[in-house]
Amino acid sequence: MSSRTPPRTPMIGAASHAEANNLAAAKVGQVQELMRQRLQAVQEEQQRQWQTVQNLLKDQLGAAQEAAEQAVRRELGSALQEQASEIEAMRREMAMRKGQEEAQSAQRLGALAEELAAAQREMQDMHHRLEEESQGWRSQLQGQAQELERLRNAKGECAVAHEACARERAELFRRQQASEEALASVRSQLKEHQAEIERLKAGHKECAVARSDLQRQLEQFRADLNSQLGARMGEVSGQVQRLKEELQRLKGQPQARPLSPPPAPVVHAPQIPVFPPEVLPEALALLRDPAENQLHNLLGLDNVVGRSPVCDACVTHSQAVSNKHMSIHIASDGSASVKDLGSRNGTFLNDHRVGGPGLVMHSGDKVQLGADGPCLLFEWGPAHYARWPREHERAGAGGRGHSSRGR
Repeated sequence: MSSRTPPRTPMIGAASHAEANNLAAAKVGQVQELMRQRLQAVQEEQQRQWQTVQNLLKDQLGAAQEAAEQAVRRELGSALQEQASEIEAMRREMAMRKGQEEAQSAQRLGALAEELAAAQREMQDMHHRLEEESQGWRSQLQGQAQELERLRNAKGECAVAHEACARERAELFRRQQASEEALASVRSQLKEHQAEIERLKAGHKECAVARSDLQRQLEQFRADLNSQLGARMGEVSGQVQRLKEELQRLKGQPQARPLSPPPAPVVHAPQIPVFPPEVLPEALALLRDPAENQLHNLLGLDNVVGRSPVCDACVTHSQAVSNKHMSIHIASDGSASVKDLGSRNGTFLNDHRVGGPGLVMHSGDKVQLGADGPCLLFEWGPAHYARWPREHERAGAGGRGHSSRGR
């Protein structure tokens, strides 16, 4: 600084100072323009995406320009003479700084390029991952769409089922009301039936007493009848002997004489069997179940046999028996016939299947309800002997006649 040369004259010095200022400003402007052009060239060569790098370079360029302007102002303020040397130094310094900045910019650009390449690779990897994830999401979305469609269909079906359930509930409620009304009616009928059962029990007790009385009377009648028959048989035997003697005597006479009238036919009283106490006197016929040791009294002319409790003879111990399996009809002449009532397993009389019109039954016949069902024995009851005695007399006479012919 001591080697400076002072200005020759004040006017020349002022002019030179102004010229130097203008020259410095022009050179600074040129330097600035040159730096802007170079920076713009660098910026144009780089990709548009490096906006952050460009902003950084702009900030550094502005800082450099501001530092240069400040240095120029300080140098202009201290001494205009030093402008030339300082501008030259500044040029060298700016060239050096520019080189350093370009090197740093190149290094930064290389680092940024590497970072950008890494970022691009990461973006590609992320893109691939996103593609895979989007593919998975698409498949999931398709599955969810299908599931939604299925749920919509299920919702429609549920709505239809709900309507059907509502109708069924209404129908069940109506049936429940009808069942409750029917149950109330059945309860009232059961009460009536209970009262009727009580009356029947009382009547059954009275019948049991009357039956015991009739049994005693019947035994007494049998004893009297047997004694009378014994006496009549003795008389008949004597008459037969006398007739034989008379016949022999008449054969020895030469002339025939009119024969005496034949004796009156012998009347054989029917043999009434002895019934056990459980047989009712008013029973027209009986059905015995030897396997179950049960006895069924048939009191009417038309009798239904089956599982139903309303049947005259209720057989409940076998699944082969229908609710109304067969009927036994007793005609006005005392004969009996069996008829199948459309049962599932059929009816068999003495191992013969009972057809539509039915078959005639006799005492001692075996009737089977179904091929594997229970076997029942048919017998006449006390009321049948009392109501149709002639039928039993003819049956007894026919049996004795057959026996005599057999002998």
